[in-house]
Amino acid sequence: MVALQLLSPFPVTTKSRNNGFYGSVPYKDWQYPYDARNRHEDPPYNGVPSRPLMGQIERVSEPAYLCLADDMRIINVQEWRKANGSDIALEYVMVSYTREQFVTDDDKYSLNAIGQRAAKTANVKAYWLSCSCLGPVSEQEENVWRISDVIQGAFEVVIAVAGPVGVKERGKWPVELLNQWGDRLWTLPELLLSPERDIQIYTLNRSLDPTQQLDQCLDTSPDRINRRNFSRFWPDDSIVGQLMAHYEGSVILSRLELIATALKCLERRHTTQYLPGDLSYSLMGLLRQRPNARKDDSGFQTFARLSLANDSDMLLERLICLLPPNIHASG
Repeated sequence: MVALQLLSPFPVTTKSRNNGFYGSVPYKDWQYPYDARNRHEDPPYNGVPSRPLMGQIERVSEPAYLCLADDMRIINVQEWRKANGSDIALEYVMVSYTREQFVTDDDKYSLNAIGQRAAKTANVKAYWLSCSCLGPVSEQEENVWRISDVIQGAFEVVIAVAGPVGVKERGKWPVELLNQWGDRLWTLPELLLSPERDIQIYTLNRSLDPTQQLDQCLDTSPDRINRRNFSRFWPDDSIVGQLMAHYEGSVILSRLELIATALKCLERRHTTQYLPGDLSYSLMGLLRQRPNARKDDSGFQTFARLSLANDSDMLLERLICLLPPNIHASG
């Protein structure tokens, strides 16, 4: 636990015990573990283990739902393949945005129109939007944790931003809007995992009449920015640059370096809390092992499960090495 406390972004408070001396190390515990690596060590339910092995979120090769570029119709991808043939390529564009800028039903339509335009420009059949393609309510939470798979499977990622009311000169506010987009907790992974090509920026000018905003956005060629240059919009550009180099394969970080570096970036970004472990769940999208989300976990419990699942190399040995030669030594 010492190693987890050193890496954890959450404050951990401890009280002095044994008058400052090291305590004994218990080696027997007859209780069930909180999160077992072996499924047979889980609490039994009618004699059957209660959870699958490791409680991992399975990866998917394509989204469960997409919007077709021809008519903005939402489709179930598996059903579409059964009707049209499983060998047909169903490439798609992902539209990244922040709910801080798109909040109304009209905004949802604008996002779909941007997705349609981006898909046709890229010459692909479909697009993916989080406001349209998470499926029915019963499937939405499961699909949220697989958005990182959606990003990695996309033909390209485009960004939609919307300017504040009253701003009339377009050239003065795209950087500010990209700052706001990049300041959100969930958008950084979307940039890091996006395909290695220029990213298009579609912009709605809120100073125009509502009927003209979308027309101007679709009639104007979108801005293009090389994905490597995005970090210059943020105060932690040097750290984001390290993560970008890692995912491009030019400078590979170790597993512990990756977790520490990603946390530095993610913990300074903002979000509307859904679960106490939101920070760790955002980090989870950047890592290989993804434990199942648990609503009743604290932030530290979520981070501990994620850290243990992704870096268990000789963890016990490293913790034992922290013990003093003399267990009665003063702390």
